[in-house]
Amino acid sequence: MDYILIGNSGHARVIRDCIEASGDRIFAILDDKDAIPSMDGDIFRGPLSEVGRLLEIDHRRVILAYSDNGVRKQLVDYLKLPDEKYGIVIHPKAVVSHYSEIGAGSVVLPGAVVNSGAVIGKHCILNSQSVVEHESLLQDYVHVSTGASITREVVVETGASLGANSTIIPNRKIGEWAIVGAGSAVIADLPPGCTAVGCPAKILEKEG
Repeated sequence: MDYILIGNSGHARVIRDCIEASGDRIFAILDDKDAIPSMDGDIFRGPLSEVGRLLEIDHRRVILAYSDNGVRKQLVDYLKLPDEKYGIVIHPKAVVSHYSEIGAGSVVLPGAVVNSGAVIGKHCILNSQSVVEHESLLQDYVHVSTGASITREVVVETGASLGANSTIIPNRKIGEWAIVGAGSAVIADLPPGCTAVGCPAKILEKEG
């Protein structure tokens, strides 16, 4: 499989490592900072507007190489590509159950674990050493940071971010676009759009 990366951040370099470790190839890196198309060795570089032309070859797939959940959603809305044009990147050192589901555009980094019955939505990031336990559901655009643990039967709604080494106990719900701080332990449901930190996690009050 040949991949087209959208974005050229540090996260893009991590995804590139995953793709190459899986024996696949980076065909192109698209970023509007590269306004003039050029070749960098055997990798094409150019602006985002090139994506449609490059996808005329059927075996190429797109990955959105941005860690920001909102940016990934904005790009999906802008590109309007069908799901089948997005790849799924799973590092060979990740552990992913055959009885789990991984959505289009999602990335599973080295050491991550996805157990039986877990469902991962579209354009999610499961960072290194993160864990998603059985029967948990992650909706689209979720980012599970390094070492975070989602225990059984948890629902993480669209766009939520779980900080490094955070833990969600069983049967809890994290509302859409909520943020869980690094090292936090979530023992109660969190509403949409909130930021929660601490052990146990408490919701930060918005100023003003």
